Amino acid sequence: MRTDGRVLVSMQGIVKRFGAVEALKGVDLELGTGEVLGLVGDNAAGKSTLMKTLTGVHQVALPAFILLMGLVFGSPVRAPAGWKPK
Repeated sequence: MRTDGRVLVSMQGIVKRFGAVEALKGVDLELGTGEVLGLVGDNAAGKSTLMKTLTGVHQVALPAFILLMGLVFGSPVRAPAGWKPK
C-alpha cells in the first residue's frame, strides 16, 4: 500500500539476456513510498539479475526503462513519450 501515492521505482519491459539464456523476460515492477517487497524465487530465477539491472550493473534491452524517484535511468533507456506510472 502506498502511503502517499508516489511511485519511487518503476521498471517496465525489462529483458536481460546472457547469450542464448534469457534471464529476465518482460519484467514489470512498481514500488511506491511505504511499500516493502520481498523478492523470492528458485535458484537461477533472475532475482540477482533484476537487482543488478535496477542498480545499473546490467544494461537493459530497449524499449525497457527504469524510473527511480522521478528520474529515468539506463543508457540508452528512455521512458516512452507521455508515460506515467500506473
